[in-house]
Amino acid sequence: MRAQVERSYWDLYAAERDYGVQLIIRGRAQSLFDETRLRAGTGLVGPGAVANARVFLAQQEQAVLDGEEALDQVSDRIATLIGKRPEAGAPRFKPTNEPPREFTVEPEESLVVRALRESRELHSAERVLAAARARTSGAWWNKLPALDLRGSLGGKGLSGIGRDFINPFTGLPDRINIDGGFDDTWSQVRKRDFPTWSAGLSLSIPIGFRAGAGDHQRLRAEADQAEQQMIATRRSLEERVRAGYRELVHASKRMEAAQGGVNASLEQVRIGILEYRYGKTTAFELTRVAADLATAQQRFSQALVRTAKAAADLKRLTSEGLNPTKPQ
Repeated sequence: MRAQVERSYWDLYAAERDYGVQLIIRGRAQSLFDETRLRAGTGLVGPGAVANARVFLAQQEQAVLDGEEALDQVSDRIATLIGKRPEAGAPRFKPTNEPPREFTVEPEESLVVRALRESRELHSAERVLAAARARTSGAWWNKLPALDLRGSLGGKGLSGIGRDFINPFTGLPDRINIDGGFDDTWSQVRKRDFPTWSAGLSLSIPIGFRAGAGDHQRLRAEADQAEQQMIATRRSLEERVRAGYRELVHASKRMEAAQGGVNASLEQVRIGILEYRYGKTTAFELTRVAADLATAQQRFSQALVRTAKAAADLKRLTSEGLNPTKPQ
């Protein structure tokens, strides 16, 4: 959960930055449209240039709305994860920290070993496998014939009302003196005045051994599936750790490349504006250059948060954080 919140926070940062960039581009699109109308009024450009500038402005207006909606969606996702809405009067959460630019990363193999040792996901898969194997072992014994030793030890009690009768053996009157109630009966049972016992053997042989064997085979298949799932989890964990490590290692180069793309796009826009004012390019080409700048800025935002999200994933996989390098 903590890693999900951190990833969503960096998504919020990227969405906030992209939204700010889009507002700037929308402002430039408005300026371009106004300037194109003035130039059209003096006869320097035709109606086609005005139409191109108008279309570009409309596209940027829509992009601003899309960016605002995306920003609200990320903020809502964070609110769902942490169970708390923004403070009263605030439409959404606002990021306050920038993604770290550099990280101290331990060796790749060390990260993999620690992840395999600490991963709760892998430990859970291993416990599922152990339980499946235990059930399979129990089912193997259950399919065999069963020989049970049975025994019992108890006592009896007598109670009732005494009666006179003719003894069939002597032919003389006689009487049974067993007067008593339930209390007398339970007393005789507890004292075992009339003890009883029994002992014996019980042998159960399944017909054809089909039921027990079928259950054993089913549980064996489940154990095989659990083993394959555990192996897949282990491999996936190792792949994710190695991928995260490579992203952190390449973080500085990725940032330099993205920053270079932004700088080149800014220079391209500056030159395009000058050429447009001197009539060496068209409004259509200028809008294309501005769109390239928006793309470069978005890639820079993605490069910023990609490294931070990779660090959050490694933190979750290894159960220990990677400390950002403190600026000197």
